[in-house]
Amino acid sequence: MKMNNNQIETTQAAVIAQPTAEEFTTADPLAVNCKFSLTAAAMKRVNDLLQDAYCGLRIVIKKTGCSGISYKTELVQQPLADDLLFTNQQALNIYVSAIDYKKHGEQLNGITLDYVTEGLNKHFKFINPKAKGVCGCGESFSV
Repeated sequence: MKMNNNQIETTQAAVIAQPTAEEFTTADPLAVNCKFSLTAAAMKRVNDLLQDAYCGLRIVIKKTGCSGISYKTELVQQPLADDLLFTNQQALNIYVSAIDYKKHGEQLNGITLDYVTEGLNKHFKFINPKAKGVCGCGESFSV
């Protein structure tokens, strides 16, 4: 998978049991009812990736792939003007474009972002309890 320097490899998952995770929320009126979680492993990995040059992680939601919808993650050096800011109790910053949220916000609500080891690979994995199917390559999902 070809990625920009600030993109991080991710996969999608439709999983029934979710790992223990910490909830992220926003005060922005556009998404005040939206809540998603990061597991302890994901939070540790994000914190490890965030160096002096980065202020948070961006979740990008796109209509793409063979199953329909995909999540991507990017390190954020500076938030964009239309970014929604989601935080947790440790003030870890997660950004989502307001445009992405308006189009696909229902696919953000209730998800869990985990950091997993599968074989020799370590990567972020999005767990969406609403997902009905995942494509064979793991890049997209359907609801």
